[in-house]
Amino acid sequence: MIKGILFDVDGVIFDSEEFIRQSYYDWYKKRHNIKITYEDLLPYTGTGEPTSIEGLGKTFGLDFDLEEDKKGIYDCYEQIIQGVLKLMPGVRAFIENAKKAGLKLSLATSADRTKLNSSMKATGLGPENFDFIVSGDMVTRTKPDGSIYRYAASGLVLPNEECLVVEDALSGHIAAKRAGSPSLGVESSFPAEPQILSGADCVIKDLSAFPAFSTLEEFNEKWEQLCRSFREKSVIGKLLERAEAAIKNAYAPYSNFRVGAAVLTEKGNIYGGCNVENASFGATICAERGAAMTAVEAEGKTKFRALAIVSQSFEPAPPCALCRQFFSEFADTEMQVYLLSLKSGTYRHTNFGSLLPFAFEFEDK
Repeated sequence: MIKGILFDVDGVIFDSEEFIRQSYYDWYKKRHNIKITYEDLLPYTGTGEPTSIEGLGKTFGLDFDLEEDKKGIYDCYEQIIQGVLKLMPGVRAFIENAKKAGLKLSLATSADRTKLNSSMKATGLGPENFDFIVSGDMVTRTKPDGSIYRYAASGLVLPNEECLVVEDALSGHIAAKRAGSPSLGVESSFPAEPQILSGADCVIKDLSAFPAFSTLEEFNEKWEQLCRSFREKSVIGKLLERAEAAIKNAYAPYSNFRVGAAVLTEKGNIYGGCNVENASFGATICAERGAAMTAVEAEGKTKFRALAIVSQSFEPAPPCALCRQFFSEFADTEMQVYLLSLKSGTYRHTNFGSLLPFAFEFEDK
């Protein structure tokens, strides 16, 4: 059961993304005499100023001073937002409903507290609305590292699996999954599919699209309904559908344990596979590897973005150790993994790094 909400700030609470970009444009023109673009900033969305400043410094070969640049950007931002910064649609109603339902609320921003204070002052949404606040200057590593969301959950005295992250940035969804939290995406910075493939469980336009609720039980019911509906219409649903089609042809006369799988490649194609057993146990092929081999046969060396596995066991079946090592050849730690039990309807979502933290890797010497 979800008992806490961990909010990202920019693009989730405040409609500030445009003003953040403008503050970068103004400062880099003033201080470094260069014109940076939207495309230059996009990879650093949600990662915080230290990461952005260092990244831009390397890109343009700048002799930058982190503290000077950060202060300059924040000063520009504070001036730009006066009289124009607004809350994102649905924020006040969602917070009111959450407090009424007894949910604990935390803010978790990669920016420094100075910038957060400017946004709060400009909109009138004060810190008293939240039970705990974490800013970028309070952690050593910001998003996509999971530290900020682990810290935010600990501040609410809740485990991460009981805290829903609300994010708009790809780095934020990655951070949520690394911390062990489910995540809800809003489409202020990125469309739905990139957010899904970074870890979002569900994506909505903004918080005004979240159904009204007044109790903890009602919130969790609405959240589950929203996720289920979203899965059916998204690439997650397509993956699970392909895996369900594959399980029908599973050959498992010895174990009677039937499994279907589907992989999504970086080209956007989906390939399915089923388990095929053999009287010689070592000759058995798991569904996951079957799907992977079909993909490689069709595309050659490729990268997998997502894996879905369906089984007829009561609990969803994760890939075996052999399959996990096999997939490390074609997937990074952020590959999304979806597990579904056709018997109980139980659904699990994690990332590949959680399943295989220490993979064997080839070292080219």
